[in-house]
Amino acid sequence: MSEDFDADWTQLAGEVLSAIKEWRLQHPKATLTEIETVLDQRWAVARAKFMQDMALASEPLTSERPPRAASVPIVATPYSRADCTSVK
Repeated sequence: MSEDFDADWTQLAGEVLSAIKEWRLQHPKATLTEIETVLDQRWAVARAKFMQDMALASEPLTSERPPRAASVPIVATPYSRADCTSVK
């Protein structure tokens, strides 16, 4: 990704933070639900821009098959019978 992305994303993130701070100052008695809603709305716009920029910066697919999602290894935690307790 280019340095242009860094500058654009930094500016966009700063604008979002500024808007959230301004909204909060104007709504000092907002509930947590209201704050969460505003945060989600503001960051959704930034997220969409980030996703668009990243998608457009990718090489086009040469195959008709979509790329596979990276697999996440599942780590099993060994335990002994003594770790299990029964509820009576």
